[in-house]
Amino acid sequence: MDYTKGSCLIIAVASNARSKMWHDTITNQRGKPLEEILICNDLYVLNEATETPTFQSNRGSSCIDLTIANSGLGRHVSDWICGEEESCSDYNIVNVKTASVHNGNGKTNYMGVRYITNREHYKTFDTNLATNFISTFNCINKTDANKLDEELQGKVKQHNTEDLTHDCFSCVTAACNTAFRISKGRKLKTRRTVSMVERRIKNITEKSQRSTTTSTNSKQRRS
Repeated sequence: MDYTKGSCLIIAVASNARSKMWHDTITNQRGKPLEEILICNDLYVLNEATETPTFQSNRGSSCIDLTIANSGLGRHVSDWICGEEESCSDYNIVNVKTASVHNGNGKTNYMGVRYITNREHYKTFDTNLATNFISTFNCINKTDANKLDEELQGKVKQHNTEDLTHDCFSCVTAACNTAFRISKGRKLKTRRTVSMVERRIKNITEKSQRSTTTSTNSKQRRS
């Protein structure tokens, strides 16, 4: 979640959690905690009410397979369809249709760090990336790229998804930071917005100052 701030996010998960929130007939013990997680993280379930459940077997049927998105992607989803295509398992096929996510200038929005890349520095990036992976995952093969790749494939299976994502992201980021320059981008000049309350306070202060000045001038004339 930390790496997707400002970006579009979609999650497809077999949750084994049932809830009326995503159009199931009941809410089970796993459904309630998942509802709280979704609400706390500002995530939205794209599942729609349909006659076809996402899971269907001889033991029963339910809507436990969820399509989850953040607000960045949710507003671009145009359709969510379940069960129109043949499936060879107990899980029905889900199709999600989204529109292209672009800003007003026709460019894709990206809020993360941008790098100035060129061909000359890609060799440095490749070398640093391999070194980072070797160090992070304690690899034995340090010279043969093919053997290193095979070793990494084996080590991937030994890590849980969250830790693996974090470690790989750290390796790639460190390699980018040492090989490429970070783009500072164009700074936009913004004007500070004055709130209605601030304007009222300013007006009251000015009236008070004018009143004080008038009172002082009147006293001076009398004297």
